[in-house]
Amino acid sequence: MARLLRALERIRESSIVEPQVVLDACERCGHRWRARILDPVRTVQCFATQILHHNTSIAHTVRLCASAFCEAAYCAARRRLPVELFERVLYQTTRRLLASTPASITPGVFYGHRTLTIDGTGCDMPDTPQLQEHFGQPLNQRSGCGFPVAGCLALFDAPSLMLVDLIASPFAAAETPRAPRLHPHLAAGDLLIGDRGFSSYCHIALLAARGVEALFRAHQSRAIDFPAPADPPPRRGYNRHRREQAVLVERLGSGVVCDDQIVEITKPHNRPGWMSPADFARLPSTLRLRTLRYRIGRPGFRCREIVLMTTLLDPKRYPAEELAALYRSRWQVEINLRNLKQTLGMNSLHCKSVEGVRRELLMFALVYNAVCAEMVREAEERGVAVTRISFIDTLRAMQESRRTEQAEMPPARPRPLKLNPDRSADPDRHHPRCVKRRLRYPTLGSARRGAPSTTNPSRDK
Repeated sequence: MARLLRALERIRESSIVEPQVVLDACERCGHRWRARILDPVRTVQCFATQILHHNTSIAHTVRLCASAFCEAAYCAARRRLPVELFERVLYQTTRRLLASTPASITPGVFYGHRTLTIDGTGCDMPDTPQLQEHFGQPLNQRSGCGFPVAGCLALFDAPSLMLVDLIASPFAAAETPRAPRLHPHLAAGDLLIGDRGFSSYCHIALLAARGVEALFRAHQSRAIDFPAPADPPPRRGYNRHRREQAVLVERLGSGVVCDDQIVEITKPHNRPGWMSPADFARLPSTLRLRTLRYRIGRPGFRCREIVLMTTLLDPKRYPAEELAALYRSRWQVEINLRNLKQTLGMNSLHCKSVEGVRRELLMFALVYNAVCAEMVREAEERGVAVTRISFIDTLRAMQESRRTEQAEMPPARPRPLKLNPDRSADPDRHHPRCVKRRLRYPTLGSARRGAPSTTNPSRDK
């Protein structure tokens, strides 16, 4: 009971946004304001309360905050705050939360390397001309039948599940050109894990220049044989359909389950459009990588063969089986994105301007990290993995603590946070992807009669 009381008191006292952090961010970005009810600190705290309650409506947010201001005043106060202020608040808060992570929470540390995962997702937003022009929408949607979609690229800290940074770009933008914008958050010795969308030569070379290790799935356009040919192929001229061939350097092992080798890949002929000529010229002419191929024979997996590329070359220090298990743990990033989009409500944004969308996304990241920080503290006290603490139950506990605090009610009998079952004993459980319910109404195939005509810039190009 004493531990539960301490946990409840910790949740009640924990603040999503520290006032001093907001004031420091205002000073650094040069934001000035006059004395009013909705100053920057109060506005950011109300914004966090809104996101904490599943990005609820403006009217509900005003009621939750129980303050003497109207809905229009709250919207105007949010518009006055620059996007840079939210970026600085997120950076400082995340840095403080990561520094306070207990040392016992280390399942994401791989042989001394801090592991981070990167992945992309999308979220829709209101159908306004400004958002349509900036973000665009999927090419398979007709004009007037869809919503603008932002392509979000997220970088997560694997041990604590926290979101290090989140950037939004037009939906048609590829993931690899946006990945270097997240590299400043990486330090020498870190290990970045991602799917095959990030396994280009240029991206791996940029990471190697920073001293960052990489573990990616090999892209289907790259030809990697097992064993790879020992002699380099003849240099061919320009052909946009060619497949770069890897050259064998050392064969580390071959078996029924896993094949392991070190290969050398050549710098591509053509410079990608997202790199400047000077940056492309500084890249090395070749890269030495370790490639692994392992087979999957269990039900529930779409792929039957996985090929990995990594800069971790030592087979004794980094066994092939552990690298395969580490890449399999990358699936946790999909669960993190599900918590962001479905549990918190980031799947559909509400703001109608580009700046408002960026503020909204940064606040989602801030609230998500606050929930993860509470999960980490609870996992450390109970001696379990942080992935076993229920995200949605922690979110509800934080909602209830702020509701009783606003109403000045005595705290109820404390209840422990929900602990999910330990799935490590049965990691290969299989549940077919079948649904019982379907949508009642068909999707819109053409624009409604009388609706204002909107163009799809992505489709018209």
